[in-house]
Amino acid sequence: MNSLVSLIMSVLKFLLKAFSGNTMKKDTPVPKAEERTEEVVDTRVEPVEIPETPPPETTTKTEERKVTYKQDKVTLDRIQKAHPKVREELGVIYNEICAALTGKARCRFSYVLRTMEEQAALYAQGRESFRDVNAKRQKAGMYLFKTADENKKKVTNAAAGLSIHNYGLATDIVLLLDKDGNGTYESASWDTKTDFDSDHISDWLEIVAIFKKHGWTWGGDWAGFKDLPHFEKTFGHKPSDLLIAYKSGKKDAEGYVLI
Repeated sequence: MNSLVSLIMSVLKFLLKAFSGNTMKKDTPVPKAEERTEEVVDTRVEPVEIPETPPPETTTKTEERKVTYKQDKVTLDRIQKAHPKVREELGVIYNEICAALTGKARCRFSYVLRTMEEQAALYAQGRESFRDVNAKRQKAGMYLFKTADENKKKVTNAAAGLSIHNYGLATDIVLLLDKDGNGTYESASWDTKTDFDSDHISDWLEIVAIFKKHGWTWGGDWAGFKDLPHFEKTFGHKPSDLLIAYKSGKKDAEGYVLI
């Protein structure tokens, strides 16, 4: 009897030991299961939002642009006199132009805002006497002609108030060339065909493309007289309409016509 009990106890101990071993084997994979869960979590928290945020290199390029691209201080000053509605955009356009022209040519905005007095003096040129034209130029703060020959040619068909420039909604451009590579940009050029930076498109047409991208009208597209240096953004307003608003006092605090 005692032997039977001993045998039964031995069998029970064996089974208990075996059962405990199997339980541990079943529990052993649990850490691996937790690792797999962490892997899933890692996958879910991958930076899926990054495409909606500008990549870090964008900031770097912007910073490099501020340092690397040469800008014309005269142009920057003139942009600040543009109509408030286009002033910021004109700055963006100029930044893009500076980035695009990588050769020996630089772009200058030769005219942005043209005052009524300046427009009157330009309109008088070639139409009025040398003395009268110089009087208008002096009143407008322009340099005076030295000889009558400078007053022979008409330069505009727009009287004061009838040019989009009078409202700061237009700009004319000229290329400045650094022919000797010393960084002085000593020569003015209205060459529309030369590719000064060897990128297979003329520098002038690169500028045209940038302005058009921002919705500006190019004088080179006009059906009649083609004004190749001229760009404007009128928001659908004619110069005569703007002049009426100007004369009626519809101006902002800076004196610009309300649009």
